[in-house]
Amino acid sequence: MIHPSFQVGLPKGPDHRPRRNARAFTLIELVLSMAIAALLAASLHEAMATAWRAKRTSEAAIDQASAGTIAMDLICRDLAATPPLPSSEAIATKLGGPFEGVHQAAGGGDNDDLLFHTLVREEGAADDDPLADGMHIIEYLIRQDQTGPVLVRRVTRNILSPVDQVSVDEVLCRNVTGLSFRYYDGTDWQTDWDSTALGDVLPLAVQVTIDMPDPQHANANPPAVREISRVVPLACAKAISTSSSP
Repeated sequence: MIHPSFQVGLPKGPDHRPRRNARAFTLIELVLSMAIAALLAASLHEAMATAWRAKRTSEAAIDQASAGTIAMDLICRDLAATPPLPSSEAIATKLGGPFEGVHQAAGGGDNDDLLFHTLVREEGAADDDPLADGMHIIEYLIRQDQTGPVLVRRVTRNILSPVDQVSVDEVLCRNVTGLSFRYYDGTDWQTDWDSTALGDVLPLAVQVTIDMPDPQHANANPPAVREISRVVPLACAKAISTSSSP
């Protein structure tokens, strides 16, 4: 006879077995579950794709706006440092040079060209280094490259050298649809300016406008344009009437 203390681990009789009410999924339930999971995955994918497209559009808009603003700041800095113009017959014409702005109308926007002399400080130079400043010839224009229209700053350095210097093109920003300059003579705004024909004087102020496509409304018809515009007064300028008086 087995002691009762040793009967704990013995298997129980058939009447004492636990009953399990287990039930497997049917084929229809599995198909429905997979269909619901696929719909949720597709919805999540579309939501993520929309968010990424919005992110890329916002980044493109910010990058393009930043490039246009930086280009505008550089143009304004160069114009503000324009020196007074010497007589066109003087030997020192090279130091002041002519101030020539040519208006060119284009289909999508103006394609103006502006050439002038300005005092430029070399990058990385110390603030107390007087030799770091130099007179450069600057030309702003739009030209075509492999990516489309680009705003270019054409720089000619060492202009007093007896050897002709090669200009260097600096691309400021891309996808520029228009560049326009207007010149204030003291009375009206002019679209062209030739200092050699106007008594060797500078305009009192220059209005600069850069047109760029707006990526947030890229599908608009006609295409939406973002305009960046500033007016730069020239410190060394004087009215035309003053220079022509006896």
